[in-house]
Amino acid sequence: MSATLISIFNRHRRRLMGQISRLTGDPHIAEDLLQETYLRAHRQMDQAAVHSVEGLLYRTSQNLALDHLRRSRHRARFEDTAEAFPDTAPSGEAAVEEQLIEAERQQVLQAELAAMPLRARHIWALHFVEGKTYTEIALALGISRNTVYNDMKLVTGRCRDALARMERT
Repeated sequence: MSATLISIFNRHRRRLMGQISRLTGDPHIAEDLLQETYLRAHRQMDQAAVHSVEGLLYRTSQNLALDHLRRSRHRARFEDTAEAFPDTAPSGEAAVEEQLIEAERQQVLQAELAAMPLRARHIWALHFVEGKTYTEIALALGISRNTVYNDMKLVTGRCRDALARMERT
């Protein structure tokens, strides 16, 4: 299984690196996250059966990049707050509250995705999890590129609306 992972990882390395670089905007961080992607995928494959090694690599790299961005934003907000109000740095409670809010956001998005039509969910997964372009998805599913675009627009709009409703409450 390790030889398979190495082979698939090497085949997709440039594309994975591009995905992470686009998300983080920093090639040095992207290289570190790419290495972490391989390590996590290797551990995951040791622990459980993996149906799609490519999907695992793309999902893991995207999650690592997004986690890095969240931590960076949180750190930047913390540093800005600490500089502006040196005597009132955020407490541990604020960090816990932020984690709870993020967990609630994830639940809202998962529920919204689960309520989507199957084709729209499939297209979303192919694009965001596996990193496929709209054209690649259209060819793979035998549908037009416009249909892919419209389904992605549907998913994005509904998720954005669900988050907006959550923010209002």
